Amino acid sequence: MSEQVLPKAKKSVALSGVAAGNTALCTVGRSGNDLHYRGYDIH
Repeated sequence: MSEQVLPKAKKSVALSGVAAGNTALCTVGRSGNDLHYRGYDIH
């Protein structure tokens, strides 16, 4: 039998800009500085 060597997959460590999920409870402003939870502004 011959062994087949597969190349290692590249890992991505930078997840900036990747959406993790959608929720109706919390929203973040486009600038990244605004956070609203259930319609209330969180400071």
